[in-house]
Amino acid sequence: MDVPVDWTGPSGHVLQEPWMKESFREDLAALISDLEASGVPGLDGKRTAFRTGCRIDRGSRKSQQLPRVVRQEQAVNALLNQRAELLVGAQLAKAGVLTRMRADTPDFEGRWGSEEFGVEVTTRARPEVSEALHQVLEQSLWEGPDVLVTLVRTGKLFSEEPETIAEVGARVIAEITQRVADGGDEPGSAVIPVPELEL
Repeated sequence: MDVPVDWTGPSGHVLQEPWMKESFREDLAALISDLEASGVPGLDGKRTAFRTGCRIDRGSRKSQQLPRVVRQEQAVNALLNQRAELLVGAQLAKAGVLTRMRADTPDFEGRWGSEEFGVEVTTRARPEVSEALHQVLEQSLWEGPDVLVTLVRTGKLFSEEPETIAEVGARVIAEITQRVADGGDEPGSAVIPVPELEL
């Protein structure tokens, strides 16, 4: 048993690399088979995320200039995150409580008797969004203007791709730097919405 091509695409997926262990592919194929058998709504979205998110050639032009070994490592990390989601989804399906898969948060919706619930799957390697953004801001502003940044959550609780965090961080840092320059020596404060991370 192997992972169906509609989950990987014809080429470029990290599972298609010659060094990928056959046993790992077989385990993933079994998880996918369980999910396909469930026929739960939202399966198309999970299939698309698995196919596009674990490609070695994915990402911006800048990321494509990274050495192949780095892109392989990024694709493997994405694959492990996807595998964690599929494992939880398959277990929820086997328990008969999975009602819908989602492309956003939470990853899964379920029902147990009359109670509805959501399940968000992440790994220890992916920090919660405000923690990840805080790290990016602190590192980047270490040698920059003397500012105090407080992150206030408006909704999102979970992890996000490191590339997204880096892009948001760069934008926020640029705005902070510009506001400090515009303010001169006068102390001031400002609110900078980060809608994509709900901060």
